[in-house]
This record gives sequence, C-alpha cells and structure tokens, in this order.
Amino acid sequence: TQATVYLNGCLMKHSFTGYTPFEVDITDVVKYGEKNVLAVYVRADEHEGWWYEGAGIYRHVYLIKTAPLASDLYGIYVIPEKVSDGKWSVTVENTIRCDSATPYKREFRVVNEILDSAGNVVVTTESAGIVNPYDKTTVTGNATVSDPRLWDVDDPYLYTCRTTVFDGDAAVDCDEVS
Repeated sequence: TQATVYLNGCLMKHSFTGYTPFEVDITDVVKYGEKNVLAVYVRADEHEGWWYEGAGIYRHVYLIKTAPLASDLYGIYVIPEKVSDGKWSVTVENTIRCDSATPYKREFRVVNEILDSAGNVVVTTESAGIVNPYDKTTVTGNATVSDPRLWDVDDPYLYTCRTTVFDGDAAVDCDEVS
C-alpha cells in the first residue's frame, strides 16, 4: 500500500510502502487557529508480498506537537548492558532536534529517568549539548543500575525511560519509552 499525504492542497509526503512508519512535518503549511484540510490518498493496487495485504490505513496515526527544541521522533535509545552479577550499565542516547532559526546555536540539557513499573525513579542521567538551527545532534548519558528485575517470559517486567529536554531552566519536551 502506498500513501500520499496532502495538507491544505500541498503535497507533503509520499510513502512507497505500508511496512515502515513515516513522519510529516506540517509546520510550514498548517494554518494556526484556522480550519485545515488533511487528505491521505491510499493506493493499494500493487502488491508488496504474496499474501493479501488489504487496503486502507490500518496503523495508528498521531499528530505530535512539540516545541522547536525537542526529542526527535524515535530519538530515545536505551542500551542496557550487563557489567557483572547484579550490576547493569544503562546508556541512553538522545537525538535532539532544533526546528528554529534562533538562536543560532541552541544549548540544551537532557535528563533521563529510569522508572520501575510502579513509576519510582531508579536512576537518573543528565547530559548537555548544542544543536544548530534546523539540525539534529545526539548526546549520551550513562548510569549503573544495581540488582535490576530482569524481564522474563514468566515475569514480563518493564522499566521506562522518561526523557525531559530543557531549554535553559524550562522543560520544553518530555517523552517516554519502555
């Protein structure tokens, strides 16, 4: 299935496959405070596999509004590594984007909190960086977790990483991954 996305009559994006997610930045075309027309044309007459794929939109569609300085879509990457019995190193890579022309270079700070399933903070990492206008950059934080409860088929325990992006002292974006 192929999809073509239009906003207010402007071609925004063409996706050539139904198997991968994609994003569309509508900032320059959306009419703030007014009615907007979003149209998606789905073409399902070409097959990508040997099975019946159906036709239409079968995946979630989200409208994500962020500040100009924010985590990139899929920009939080958590890498747990076993150091020794009962001790794990957790590295968090954050890709931060700047969708603004001012100031010329944007300083930011990122705080990552690893939360247990009850929402309690287990460990925190903090990193800082600079990103140029209309660009992305990646910063890395690292922490050690002692005696984590490991995921198992019989005990599917999950931790969550909550990432908060700060522009100066102001929290401008917050996102979570499990």
